[in-house]
Amino acid sequence: MRANHMSLLDEWRDAVVRDADRIYVAANGHSFNMSLSTGENSCLGCHEDKAKFCDSCHDYTSVSPYCWECHINPKEIE
Repeated sequence: MRANHMSLLDEWRDAVVRDADRIYVAANGHSFNMSLSTGENSCLGCHEDKAKFCDSCHDYTSVSPYCWECHINPKEIE
């Protein structure tokens, strides 16, 4: 997942925006909401510490993803 997560997120974005497909079914049969939200069965639902799961790797690799240009940073939700 670490090496290919951006490709997966791009595929999810296209599926949601272009095809209105919002559920991803993994090879093991588990289903996930294709969403960065903090809701159940979504990216930040399980990986709720954005600083640990997003920011630390992005800082290390000097990458500035554009996710938060459209999505609300979880710390901003009150």
